[in-house]
Amino acid sequence: MNLDGSQQLIEMSEFSTMPNLEILFLSGCVNLETLPGDIHKLKHILRLHCNGYSKLTRFPKIKRNIGKLYTLVLDETTIKELPSSIELLQDLHHLYLNNCKNLESILDSICNLSSLRTLMLNGCSKLGKLPEDLERMPCLENFYLRSISCRLPSLSGLSHLRILCLDECNLIPRVIKRDNHLNALEKLSMGNCSLNEGRVLNKIFHLCSLKVLDLSGVFNTEEGGIFLNDMLVGISQMSNLRALCLSDCKKISQIPEIPASLRQLDVHCSIGTSLPPMHSLVNCLTSANQG
Repeated sequence: MNLDGSQQLIEMSEFSTMPNLEILFLSGCVNLETLPGDIHKLKHILRLHCNGYSKLTRFPKIKRNIGKLYTLVLDETTIKELPSSIELLQDLHHLYLNNCKNLESILDSICNLSSLRTLMLNGCSKLGKLPEDLERMPCLENFYLRSISCRLPSLSGLSHLRILCLDECNLIPRVIKRDNHLNALEKLSMGNCSLNEGRVLNKIFHLCSLKVLDLSGVFNTEEGGIFLNDMLVGISQMSNLRALCLSDCKKISQIPEIPASLRQLDVHCSIGTSLPPMHSLVNCLTSANQG
């Protein structure tokens, strides 16, 4: 059922009247304030989209697993928190909470979503904390935390994680540990992050599976660019890295040696930045020709 953009919709019938519903789109229903409380009666629901449902302040308490709910989209709603009963959605693979500006906390019960593959929390600016035991989510593959100001827990135990977005976050060493288990991580984005400690990048350079690294606009609190230059030396250790973005890094004066696996290097708007050593570029060209 597609009710996207139904601005005149102010109330919905009880879900018990539509037990066979598999897909429900309610995006942009700006005058609808609540969802029926009998949401657990949607025994066959696969996808529920409520993005832009701007008056939705809370998600109904879940009494039991909702059918085979696979995707739940709550982007740009005004919810403050999810019910602890969210853990009952054991078939949930994708949970979207982007730009939920009133979201204040994520309860520990979310860590019991054993099938969750994607968790998106971009732009949740009021989020005060994340669960400390996120590492208990064994299947999580895609984790987006752009513009999150709260302290981040350790993510090193997420052994199936493939994409991690930490743009505009304040990173500390505990987030990614050197003795980590991020063996599947292929893409890491840290654009416009404050890297106040060199140890943050030192640990990243040990991610041997990483193929894409975005450090565009990274900055530190030290005067000059010496500190950032030193922090980047370990890039040469990343033997599977294919793409590196250092655009708009105004405090980097010299790009260090790069791995032979690299195929794309973006340094636009990094004023005054020197290219990597010539032998490093030759190694990349040789490797590309051989591949």
